[in-house]
Amino acid sequence: MKNLYRFQYFTTDDFPFLHQVRDLAIFVELSNILYKAGYVYKDSFLNYPKMKDKQSGLISFGKNDLMILTTRPPYSDKVQKRKIYRTGHIYEKQILEQIGTCFISLSRHVVFLNDKLAVQLKEGFKDRASIAFYVYENKVNKSAGYREISGYGLGVERNWKKWRTESKTQKSCAFIIFFKKQGILPKMLHVFGIGGEEGLIFSRILRNGLWEELNFNLNGPSRIVMVEFEVHVPEKYPTNMDFIEKLNYDVILDAIIF
Repeated sequence: MKNLYRFQYFTTDDFPFLHQVRDLAIFVELSNILYKAGYVYKDSFLNYPKMKDKQSGLISFGKNDLMILTTRPPYSDKVQKRKIYRTGHIYEKQILEQIGTCFISLSRHVVFLNDKLAVQLKEGFKDRASIAFYVYENKVNKSAGYREISGYGLGVERNWKKWRTESKTQKSCAFIIFFKKQGILPKMLHVFGIGGEEGLIFSRILRNGLWEELNFNLNGPSRIVMVEFEVHVPEKYPTNMDFIEKLNYDVILDAIIF
């Protein structure tokens, strides 16, 4: 049997079950994919900020087990607004170490791919090595859309350029990252956008066929895929997610990590 676990982060310092609703919606979108791959949901690991025992709740993972994380890992959130809280749990420490093999910085404000991945961005998207995102001031909609972008080769500053588009829609990006079993963790699958709205849009894109298009192998090497897409949500709130089928997307990075 291949057990499936969820890793749950929180954005407040309490223990609000309500916060799980968005992440659970993303998980539901992906569950059909994972069930077809033979995974059966087992349990969730709740990584709430006020936990005192940094080695509590350890699970005896099997060699085929998978843990999915549908929240952006707080790799660079220590001094950021709208941050995700770290706990210092032993699982979290190893998760962030894994994420550090892909990013120089990863927060709600900015994403910097590391140099090894930045040079593998597809032609036409080389200036996505560093991206700054709207947080509060987005005039197009309330999404975590691009504010500034930069190409590879100029260090941390990366020569910021303003994102310009004639389209009325805003663009953002999301990631699917798979890590082979390492240390005390099982196989890990990260599926996240920069904001929750983007994560939910991305999960539906994956469910609608992108997963099969990518031929994603949960028994293969560690791998990262970066997808850019429109995040235009209808002004009148929709009653379902069918509008996502009309949004354009591009796979702009598909690389083996190790």
